[in-house]
Amino acid sequence: MLFSFRSVFALAVFGVASLVMGAPVETSFEYQGVLDDGGIRANGLYDIAFQLFDDAGAGVGPTYLDNDVLVSDGLFSVTVMLGELFSEGERLHLEVRIRQAGGTTFTTLSPRTLILPTPYSTHALEAGVSLDNEWARNGEIVSSGDTNDRVLINPDLTAGSLLNANGVFQVNFDRATFGGMWMNSQNSGGSPFYGFSSDNALIGWIDMSSVTGDMNLWNSGTIAPSLSVADSKVTAAADLVVGEDVQIDGVMTKDYGTNQYRHVSPTAYGVFRQNGTRDSGTPNITAVWNAVGEWYELTIAGESISFLDDSAFVTPQGLTPLIATTGSFSGKLLVYLTNLSGNRVQGPFQVIVYDNEPVAEQ
Repeated sequence: MLFSFRSVFALAVFGVASLVMGAPVETSFEYQGVLDDGGIRANGLYDIAFQLFDDAGAGVGPTYLDNDVLVSDGLFSVTVMLGELFSEGERLHLEVRIRQAGGTTFTTLSPRTLILPTPYSTHALEAGVSLDNEWARNGEIVSSGDTNDRVLINPDLTAGSLLNANGVFQVNFDRATFGGMWMNSQNSGGSPFYGFSSDNALIGWIDMSSVTGDMNLWNSGTIAPSLSVADSKVTAAADLVVGEDVQIDGVMTKDYGTNQYRHVSPTAYGVFRQNGTRDSGTPNITAVWNAVGEWYELTIAGESISFLDDSAFVTPQGLTPLIATTGSFSGKLLVYLTNLSGNRVQGPFQVIVYDNEPVAEQ
């Protein structure tokens, strides 16, 4: 009987066993093939035997025989069970022998099929079992490392975890150096990224351009228009260049010495008409004309203005030459406008107020 044969299978491991990596693995896998009998596609029942061999050609373990395998138009499929035969890193060769069902002589198909170590990565983790003495699983929690330097997958939220209880994958370390997760592209055209999605819907990702080296924050496939950073400090070793508008909910500060932080964003500013109406500026500042004292009283919501703690810059507006001076009283900023004759008058003006008080480092 002349058989010709084509294997169309890839190992798909179904069964696994409790183990320490390096020990044999009990495996079963689906084997599929196309069989010709006498030059035509085979049909009917056949007995098919499987055995493993090492690189030296020595048989490894027993032969697995599956009798009465149905072959239809040459196609067949067998679930092969070879027991605890695979060891980590070992190259094995699978030999297949075939005969018509009930026959007495097998035909050995050639060549043997090389089985690479890839299937070993499908080993299941069992409770309390250590893999390579680094990874261990306890229930749904997979961890590696000790208490101080540790990686957790599916941390126990009921008992709490070393890091944020909402983190499914967490890295914790205790050392006075950098620590975390590193992503590298072996291809110079690759762009490492970290992505985010919810319910299989794309939200965004952060990537590094392989061309420019720029870090980009993307939102649904486009450069994100905004980046929210709460109670954090962005530190740049060189100039920080922002290509679009920057919106700040808090204040901006600058270190003018060793931890000598001061505000660089104004507390308030505005452009006011002669009657005290604000044409433009921040909504937290208002002005009222005091006809008795002949000055403008400016109030900043939530602030108490004092010359010890604040600086005010006033510029008269309009065509009439005026001189502006300032003062403070009861937490309000006083603005005096004087004409060239020395008389206090009303007039349009612009004002900018800064807070001079020291700011704690953020």
